[in-house]
Amino acid sequence: MASLSILLIIIGFTDASYLLYKYITKSPIACPLKGDCNAVLDSEYSRLLGVKNEVWGFLYYGFLLCVILAQVLFPSLLLPTQKVIVLTSGFGVIYSTYLMYVMAFKISHWCAYCLTSALTTTAIFIVSLIALIG
Repeated sequence: MASLSILLIIIGFTDASYLLYKYITKSPIACPLKGDCNAVLDSEYSRLLGVKNEVWGFLYYGFLLCVILAQVLFPSLLLPTQKVIVLTSGFGVIYSTYLMYVMAFKISHWCAYCLTSALTTTAIFIVSLIALIG
């Protein structure tokens, strides 16, 4: 399960890194699937506590990557690190669900990168929960 978690976290980290890079360089985002990523990423809902979601996503996946690496490098930390991953990704699922609601009903635009992050976070949560209880 650790290798699947690492893969999912790397996918999320790559997605978040791309969005953060585009935010820092103030470059428009080419949004696949006929979505309007820029409308989503520039909306009034694109911040939490005054910080852009792109920054939060980068920190979130970076933190998960550090925790999973600690788990691999220090097997004695397996249980506590697994709990941290479940709790952190659980919050990620809750926030992602809120953002999906916002995209569907408030903004009426979709961002493929945001959807990728939401699906990745959900997969991380499911895999980590199975690993914890299994």
